[in-house]
Amino acid sequence: MKRPLSFGCAFDEDEGLTVRLHNQLPVMFDEYASGNIDKESVLRTLDHAISDIVAYWGDKGFDTAEVAQEALRDIYGYSRILMVDTMKSASYVEGKEVAKEMGCTGFTVYYNSDYYYKTEDLIDTVHDHFEALSYKYGCGPMELPRDFPKGDIRNTRYASYNTGVNSALRGTGGSVIDWTIPPPKGFKMLFDSNCMGLNQYPPSMGEEIPGEPSLFDSAVHIQYQGWSFSHRLPTRMDPTRYPVSVHLMDVIRSSGKGYPKELEALLDNFDFYAINVGKLYTDAHPLKY
Repeated sequence: MKRPLSFGCAFDEDEGLTVRLHNQLPVMFDEYASGNIDKESVLRTLDHAISDIVAYWGDKGFDTAEVAQEALRDIYGYSRILMVDTMKSASYVEGKEVAKEMGCTGFTVYYNSDYYYKTEDLIDTVHDHFEALSYKYGCGPMELPRDFPKGDIRNTRYASYNTGVNSALRGTGGSVIDWTIPPPKGFKMLFDSNCMGLNQYPPSMGEEIPGEPSLFDSAVHIQYQGWSFSHRLPTRMDPTRYPVSVHLMDVIRSSGKGYPKELEALLDNFDFYAINVGKLYTDAHPLKY
């Protein structure tokens, strides 16, 4: 029997062990993201995953330290994706409830900085735990990379909560310009693309913006501590008459309503556009990973 290229995808070589892990780990991380289990439960499950792999392949005559080292790398890489993906999913569910409460019936994207910090904390915890396990199995120190390498295509969706949100935004009418910028704690934003024109935002939600209102104007609803901002966005569908995209900070400044200075870097980090001109925007603003 040959050792698999990856212990995270040895489906035909380990008598169902990998299948069990691929069924178990996404559910476990989803339960954590939803608040149903704690970090200790996550680490116990990962401990069992590594020990099962080491025991199985050790019984087949492979060096357990070598198996452990590769298993830790492979399962961490798989978990690294799941930690971001399940947190993004939990954010999506919360955002749908927020949108429902606000009467937004179309395509929306939700950003809650709580999920950013919860994701980063879990990644740190799991990474450090795997480093500690490498000593337990006699293969440490591993110097296990915490993040995917620069230029790795996985960064476009799984580098952080920010990239998870951005992957949804870029298909819905928006963009996180620099996903490496951490948000201030307590920041929440709902973007309503209103691409079907079902939510007709009144001119009073953006009368300072030049140009006549459109039935397809999108909107943002922001909350941060005691500050809130709900505003129409002139994401026009005709690029021959209007700019392709709207910069959030420009809209906020033109409103004259003021904003907390500690939000400036984050607010300056969002563009929005009509879905039908999305390709024009994304072609001009390719993802950097």
